[in-house]
Amino acid sequence: AFKKAHDIKLPYLLYVGNFKPHKNVSCLLEAYAGLPASLRSDHLLVLCGRKDHHRETVQAQAQELGLTPHLRFLDFVEDADMPVLYSGARLFTFPSLYEGFGLPPLEAMACGTPVVSSGATSLAEVVQDAGVVVDARNPKAIQQAIESVLAQPDLQDRLIQAGLEQASRFTLKTAAEQIMHILSRTTNRQPTG
Repeated sequence: AFKKAHDIKLPYLLYVGNFKPHKNVSCLLEAYAGLPASLRSDHLLVLCGRKDHHRETVQAQAQELGLTPHLRFLDFVEDADMPVLYSGARLFTFPSLYEGFGLPPLEAMACGTPVVSSGATSLAEVVQDAGVVVDARNPKAIQQAIESVLAQPDLQDRLIQAGLEQASRFTLKTAAEQIMHILSRTTNRQPTG
């Protein structure tokens, strides 16, 4: 029902986030454009994020690259529908150049979706070896990673399993314990100087 409502009739690659320049969606479009025509015709690229002037720039680039028939832009998606969106994807792509944390790749892994991600800033720690980490400034590297995952069912299966295990490490209980440990260490320190 979700796919029908959003005119998603084919398997799809997914990006979730905003369209600000640091999210590097333009590089993802170049990578997608570089895929063999057969892969593009068999896999849509779904870009989920609110419409703003940054998204309009990305849409213009997509049109210049001739990708418009292969793309679906989704505006706001209800929280309750996000697991459906993530789990329905063949692959989640996240080429961001910097993140404070990097929640979308973690959400994708928790939904059992293989991940191709930038290794910039915190993303390498979030994804680790549970996804394919690439140089997000290199469209060819992104393209090759996408092709590799789509062509290898064994790799997909390994990434799905590793992603579920990695996502399970990020719980509220674990976060609370780590914060309490830091606070405990901080309050037990003696002032210096």
